[in-house]
Amino acid sequence: MFNIENFLISLPILGWGMLGIFIVIGIIMLCVITLDKIFPAEKDK
Repeated sequence: MFNIENFLISLPILGWGMLGIFIVIGIIMLCVITLDKIFPAEKDK
């Protein structure tokens, strides 16, 4: 029913997937920070 060997084989694939998600989130954060510096929000007085 539950095969430990297949589970251990799938762990590196899971790791690469999680790494890819974090890289994409980091790229999106850098884009947002860059756009915020290029087009700063106007502050109310």
